[in-house]
Amino acid sequence: MTSWTHVLAVVVGAARPDGDVYAHFGSLLGFDAHLAVAEELGLVLPAPEPIADDAPEILLTDAGRAFVRQFQLTKLPAGRANYWNLRHASLTEPASTELACRWEALRARHSSIQNGAS
Repeated sequence: MTSWTHVLAVVVGAARPDGDVYAHFGSLLGFDAHLAVAEELGLVLPAPEPIADDAPEILLTDAGRAFVRQFQLTKLPAGRANYWNLRHASLTEPASTELACRWEALRARHSSIQNGAS
């Protein structure tokens, strides 16, 4: 099961000025799975080989920037994503719902492609 709040955390982290995708995680257990979902949805992508040691590892795509803007995710506070729903549900719930819808649409497309190929 995907925690949409943690997928949001990856995207919001990539949107930070320092690009720290780990900033909103208290534990990195499962981080790679959330990152993979954000990548598959086209919101982030791995950076090319870093030019500097402090260069971000993960970058927002144009779609990711649009998503952050659309849902005003830069208004989410610093700190752990686990607590965002407590005080910032007006931001996280619509964005999480949109992520779930996009994920279901992506799964449906993949399924129809596989079924059409047989």
